[in-house]
Amino acid sequence: MAKKTTVLLLVLDAVGAETLDYLLDRYPGKLKLPNLSRLGLGRIVAPRHRGRLGRDGKRTCAMRIKQASASADSVIGHREMVGIVDPSAYELFPNGFRRDFIVALEKRIGRKTIFNKMCGGIEAIELNAAEHERTGFPIVYASKCDPLVQIAMNEAVIPVKQQHAMADMAFELAREMGLPITRVIARAYVRAPDGEIVRTANRHDTVLPMPGPTLVDVLNARDVWTVAVGKTSDLVNTTYNEKIKLTRPSFLDPALRLRFMHEKKKDTNPYNIQGTVNALAAAAVRRGWKVDLVSGPVSRTCVATSASATTPATRPSCSRTRRVCCRRTGKQGSASARCSSRARSSAPRAIARSVPFGISTSRSTCTRRACWM
Repeated sequence: MAKKTTVLLLVLDAVGAETLDYLLDRYPGKLKLPNLSRLGLGRIVAPRHRGRLGRDGKRTCAMRIKQASASADSVIGHREMVGIVDPSAYELFPNGFRRDFIVALEKRIGRKTIFNKMCGGIEAIELNAAEHERTGFPIVYASKCDPLVQIAMNEAVIPVKQQHAMADMAFELAREMGLPITRVIARAYVRAPDGEIVRTANRHDTVLPMPGPTLVDVLNARDVWTVAVGKTSDLVNTTYNEKIKLTRPSFLDPALRLRFMHEKKKDTNPYNIQGTVNALAAAAVRRGWKVDLVSGPVSRTCVATSASATTPATRPSCSRTRRVCCRRTGKQGSASARCSSRARSSAPRAIARSVPFGISTSRSTCTRRACWM
């Protein structure tokens, strides 16, 4: 039987080799990037920075490559990694979108719009939320980084379904008028009880159609299970076996100690990391491994029979120490006397980290001999 392999394509969006050199030139302090260093980060930064990074692994292959597509943005970059080279040139809009496009957009969606400037996402909403909520006029703004149109709307003012339809209409209009963009984003938000603006999971991206098959399609044709985490399925909008988009803090495993970078927890970094961990854990389960999020795969005998990486966790009632015993024995069978003693003295509780947050299993039975997850 052929050995099964799990491949992780991990994208650090907006962190290119030149960006790294720029940042390292301006940060003289000590670097602590052990995992990226082991993967070969030191081989792709400028020679002047290589001594600041740790040693790479013996089996590492790392290289610095040039982009083949004519433009650089999230859509184009993600697609090029899976085989789509785009020769078209796209543009940013530092002065907002041209007037004839805005007039035509307002006519098509049946509403006036406000703002029409280049601005950061949450900043654009905070500056215009009061007027939008008073008038019902969507907030239209240009991205500082990518060639796209963004339309922000409060879900209590304009229903989510209408927001998505507006994004589709705006993208269709942009294509008709020759506006050089790669996508339109409907950015949904709500007001928290304290008045805080919170962007929701109901964001909708209308993206350039795929011009041809990607590596993902080739893998699917060969019955290779593919999973998209976060916004990758919006950017490379083809067929996946699973899509993971976590949006609630309750889906984050406290044991991983994931941290938000934004002071008000408005970034998605922890959700994407957790989603990636869940995908890897589910892959291990499919290969017949019991999974512990902190320790990794541990035993082939304490197995999850099936799992979906997109649904909330279902945690069976079983003592924590039985899980530990299962790990210690490494095989089906009775636990050691020491384990048994610990099991008797511990109060039953939900198994922590036996399966990742966000994964549910089809059956769970705890016995004296092993925990079947």
